[in-house]
Amino acid sequence: MKRILATTLCGVILSSTLFADVEADTKAVDKVIRDTVDSVLEVLQNDALARGAKRERVTKIIDPVVDFELMAKLILGRKHWPKLDKAQRKTFTDLLVETLKTSYFDKLVLFSDEKVGYGTPVPKKNKFQAETFIISKGERIAVVYKLYKKRGKWTVYDFEIEGVSIVKSYGAQYGEFLKDGTVEKLLERMKKKVEEAEKREKEKEEAEKKKGAAEDR
Repeated sequence: MKRILATTLCGVILSSTLFADVEADTKAVDKVIRDTVDSVLEVLQNDALARGAKRERVTKIIDPVVDFELMAKLILGRKHWPKLDKAQRKTFTDLLVETLKTSYFDKLVLFSDEKVGYGTPVPKKNKFQAETFIISKGERIAVVYKLYKKRGKWTVYDFEIEGVSIVKSYGAQYGEFLKDGTVEKLLERMKKKVEEAEKREKEKEEAEKKKGAAEDR
């Protein structure tokens, strides 16, 4: 009887501890996502900042929160990542970071004046998914952030926009290219696209400056 009571007590204590850990992690994940998204929106809604300054500040906000290295590895997957040597992995990751930041920033600018709602983060084994909602013109656009704990800090390794995973989407594109193309050709293609994106971004910044100068006259 004593052994049964002891076992039951241990089970209750253990389940209570696990529940407390999940609750604490849920709050921590919620804070990471809310703080990050709110900070980004605050920058985007600051009309006193030029486009270039906004992009620079947004980059500083998201850099510590997103594990781009893991994202790069997941995008290429077990089939293609091992094919890259150390230098190629760094180049691929750097180019991917620039690609994602440009794409992410362009999409964010479109929603700078919209409202954002937050769902309660959901534990998925040892990871979490945190859903947010961009409320725009009567429509609700779902953005789900996927996080894992890295060195004691909850970090984003993938996110979905309307059910489309960034990791799976880019993984499918690059995987299709690597069926017939080489890693070297892929890196060349990515570099060219990054350069084109940077050129377009500079053109947008210049257009904004000219518009601002014309309005000041």
